[in-house]
Amino acid sequence: MPQDTYVQNIKPLDATFLAMQTQTAPVHVGAVLIYGKQAPESSNQEVFDPLSLLESLLREKLSSVEKFTFKLIRFPLDLFNPIWIKDPNFKIENHITRISLDPPYDSSTLCDRIGEIWQSPLNLNRPLWHFYLIDNYLEDQIAVVAKVHHSLIDGVSGANLFVQLLDLDPIVKYVPKEQESNDENRPSLIQEIVKNTTLAPKVVSQIAQFQTNYVINLPKTATKVFKSLNNLHKAYGAQAAKKPPLLFTAPKTSMNKAVSKKRTFSYVAFKMADILEIKNRFNVTINDVIMTICTNTLRNYLAETKEIPDSPLTALMPISIRDDSDKQIVDNQVSAAIVALPTNEPNILKQLQLVSQNAKNAKELSKTVGEKIFLDVATLLPINLQQIMAKSVYKLIASDTINPPANVIITNVPGPNFALYSNSIPLDNVIPIGALGQGIGICFAIFSYNDRINISILSDPNLISKTEAIPTHLNRSFEKLSTVKPQKKTRR
Repeated sequence: MPQDTYVQNIKPLDATFLAMQTQTAPVHVGAVLIYGKQAPESSNQEVFDPLSLLESLLREKLSSVEKFTFKLIRFPLDLFNPIWIKDPNFKIENHITRISLDPPYDSSTLCDRIGEIWQSPLNLNRPLWHFYLIDNYLEDQIAVVAKVHHSLIDGVSGANLFVQLLDLDPIVKYVPKEQESNDENRPSLIQEIVKNTTLAPKVVSQIAQFQTNYVINLPKTATKVFKSLNNLHKAYGAQAAKKPPLLFTAPKTSMNKAVSKKRTFSYVAFKMADILEIKNRFNVTINDVIMTICTNTLRNYLAETKEIPDSPLTALMPISIRDDSDKQIVDNQVSAAIVALPTNEPNILKQLQLVSQNAKNAKELSKTVGEKIFLDVATLLPINLQQIMAKSVYKLIASDTINPPANVIITNVPGPNFALYSNSIPLDNVIPIGALGQGIGICFAIFSYNDRINISILSDPNLISKTEAIPTHLNRSFEKLSTVKPQKKTRR
């Protein structure tokens, strides 16, 4: 890393995820990486310890991710947007921890531990990520839980980051370097600023640069936001009933109250070939199939709790706005769409048809309004104003004064369709982990890897009273959709 890479301005959308965070709704995302064991002879080492080898590899590779060595500096009253500054006290051991599961060391206990890990926010005084290595998962596998703040990555950049930490070759060609001893007398940030006389001016320069750019671009940004809002108004017009739902128009349910600190986690896995068969049979997208499975699951769950709303539930769906030139950049470049989920329709085939059309309508509306409207709004509003607005909204949600922003979060990120390895250790599976928002007590995160696709469920058990029922309903909904046949067109 160049010597002068000490300070970076935070990007507006990254700051938004900081503004959204509360003690009960931390905004971190991640994944569980499940590794299989490899035969000792393939490691080219006399003593083969897969967990230690994997830990050494992660220590070295993660230390080389520049953004992972930076921490946030926030200002009094958040008068200025935070800045990223290289942490002079960065120690990789503060971010990689070995932990053990309770008996019987299976997927159930792994999910329980993930729920516990996801309850607590990351330490905002350190680089905003942490990896947990599970040293006793099953008899022949290793689990790595990655927890990263959303201000660092979105789904696409997170997926690309994981790929960078892995390799395609099952033959070992890399041996991690021996870890250097840690200098316990590393200087504090203040000492670093005093020691490096060029650092303090750079901090001031970054703040001045951001504020100058903000003032200069304010008229342009405000015009773009006004144009997007005007396009939204025109798009609805007289046919508002046929348009996608908006934020804060979701029906009220028991799932949509102020969230607590508690989290439960579970997941189901499907064969990609089976999902593709359904996709091809009905000439829809993979996303349509997955969203229909989630829709049917939510309907069946709400039927058990006897509260199926008359109107469809709504899903908040992140949408990547990256182009090919910036797919490797570690940051947030996302928009979002609100998609109606036809939970008021009992027929799963009709659900699929409606989901497919609703998803198309939401994407068309996003293009009409402007795919970068969330980025423009984040650029227009400084973090202190965003925090004030967020707190006001959260209070209204807690008092049940307004409708929730959406009923559920559904995030779908395509992963590699080929096998990956870490120093000959095969990566068997990747299970995504999402985040909850205030007023949204359940999140479905979808990720495809190699020959399977996983749907994970993160929920607040205080809002989702029967958390164990959700995976069962997902499997039943998949089986139901697998057996239904397309309707034959009748001749007139």
